[in-house]
Amino acid sequence: MNGLEDSLRILSEAAGDPALIYLATIELKFPELSPPERASLREALEAAAVPHWCDREILAALLDVDQDRATVLWEKLSGLSVVESFRARGEAARNVHAAARSAIRHRLAETDLDHLRLLSSRAANHFSSDGGPADRIERLFHALLSDPDEGIRILEQATSGWIWNISHEVRYALTMALSELLHEGLLTGRAELWIRVMIMEHRASIEGDSAFREPVAQLLSEARAVGDRRLIAEVLVVAGDAARSSGDLGSAHAAFEEYRMMAAEMSEQDPADPDRRREVANAHGRLGDVALDRGDLDKARAEYERNRQILATLIAEDPANMNWQVDLALAYGGLATIAGDQGDGAGARAALDQALSIMAMLSGQDPDNTELRYELAVMHLRIGILAHDEGDLVSALQAYQQFLAILTDLTAQDPSNVNWQRDLAVAYSHLASVALDREDPDGAQAANEQHLSIVARLAAVDPGNTVWQQDLAVAHSRTGDIALARNDLGSAARAYRQNLSILTQLTVRDPSNVAWQRELAIAHSKEGDAAFQSGDLGGARQAYEQYRSVSATLTTKAPGSAFWQRDLAIAHAKLGDVASAEEEYSQARDHYEQYRSIMARLVDVDHNNTDWRHGLAVALWRMGDVVQDLDDARIAYQQSRSVMVGLVTQNPGNANWRMELASIDARLAGLDQEADTDVTDL
Repeated sequence: MNGLEDSLRILSEAAGDPALIYLATIELKFPELSPPERASLREALEAAAVPHWCDREILAALLDVDQDRATVLWEKLSGLSVVESFRARGEAARNVHAAARSAIRHRLAETDLDHLRLLSSRAANHFSSDGGPADRIERLFHALLSDPDEGIRILEQATSGWIWNISHEVRYALTMALSELLHEGLLTGRAELWIRVMIMEHRASIEGDSAFREPVAQLLSEARAVGDRRLIAEVLVVAGDAARSSGDLGSAHAAFEEYRMMAAEMSEQDPADPDRRREVANAHGRLGDVALDRGDLDKARAEYERNRQILATLIAEDPANMNWQVDLALAYGGLATIAGDQGDGAGARAALDQALSIMAMLSGQDPDNTELRYELAVMHLRIGILAHDEGDLVSALQAYQQFLAILTDLTAQDPSNVNWQRDLAVAYSHLASVALDREDPDGAQAANEQHLSIVARLAAVDPGNTVWQQDLAVAHSRTGDIALARNDLGSAARAYRQNLSILTQLTVRDPSNVAWQRELAIAHSKEGDAAFQSGDLGGARQAYEQYRSVSATLTTKAPGSAFWQRDLAIAHAKLGDVASAEEEYSQARDHYEQYRSIMARLVDVDHNNTDWRHGLAVALWRMGDVVQDLDDARIAYQQSRSVMVGLVTQNPGNANWRMELASIDARLAGLDQEADTDVTDL
């Protein structure tokens, strides 16, 4: 019998079974070997197909043979066409080709599942030593199949630890490995549910949380049915995140509160386990996020502070724990947001400095970790927003550019990550805003076109995603701002109507979402700006009154919010402008007095906030413009001038402030001239 006939016979005996065909490559490659030797090689190839990669040490562990025997077998296996180099795991590493590996594992599962579990158990034991994230994934993969309870225990530990400190490439590898187990259909009950939760968490981090509300509801029902409290807690987090992203703050709060209660109970049952205490901290942080969305700043601060306290205690026990350090940075970020909203600029800066310091340190220690770089980027964004709110445009621009640089790099690494894509759009949005404030409409338009392009694409993919709809509204609003700066009133009005339409739909969907309510108020304000500049004073008054009404309602919900107080002050200023244009000076004076009173209170809270000091100066000179008594007008102008002199002294490079100071001086000179005229007439 010649070689061709032997090959045909061997393939015929495989009877079309893909696994047998791949195993038959041994007979075709080594016809000179004895039947027992070929049988040993077939057994070795089956073993090598169980893990995702293999070498002689792994093969020795799988076959339970010494290194010399494993070396002989490995050298022969390495010559097969179905075994290929796998340099990602070392120079000597190789893997069984994906199609061959899948077929062989499938045949083992069907014909000798116990042997497959034995090989998986040996693989899990081999990878038990910490050789890095790839080894941990491999250990988890094999433990879930060989001993599901042990695999679940490892997975639970992973969710509290190393899973959140790996690059997005490694996280993809984990998801692919878990998906393989799910596809093979060899796991049931708790193990299967845990795998589905982990896959969903990863997909939500890439595709956005809101798309998974229905699937996570089904998972939560199944988790409750099996009674695994740790699993239920994990699903509750995903459910709360999905509800919050969808704008359903009531459901989000309910999910996070149940999570907090469950985490607290588990921590009380096992107080020595730091991971259970970390979960309690995590629950407080998420409840703080919801409270902030609702405008309950006192509740949000209390939750964030409790989160910070628990984490500080944990870090004192284990300063090297990177996950806890990241959580602490995020806690400081939340506290900074509260401080900023309440007008405590110094407190906000101090908290952000703490957060940035932690994230810069961690990212420097592991520069390839995309999650750490992302959180570092977010801290730059928050610093930029704070600087922008305080009128420090140079610092704001620098921070926004750092945010953009990191997000540009991250999205280039993984274009499919829609959360990163969304944040890239956010970077362009803030750059457009600061360009407008720097009187650079061309730069603003270029940045906003990038912003609008990204968010329009995301919103089209998932129209039900309220976060992306809000982003789309912001992009339309910015388009209107740019058109208004160029005196293109028609384009501005159209863009503002698109913004108002989206925000109206969102606030109808969830009236409790105060962030959307504030955006709606601002949308009315901008609609009024376009009407005012076009000479439609009636339309402007109506829009500004809507702005005032919504802002007043928000301030009653959260009296401590400095930014909502500022919105109310600006609403009165704009209504005063309309009344002044209509020569209704008494009404104008009343509105300007409200404007002045609010800005004065804000300046008392944070005298370093140049934006608020500037607002106070503007309120005072507008008061001077409409009062009838010349002495009252002079007092108002002089007080305004005093504030403006302080601002110009602090930042002499601000051309707008210098022009405004000159305008106030001109008003005072006009009053002096008018007084001289009155004396001459006498």
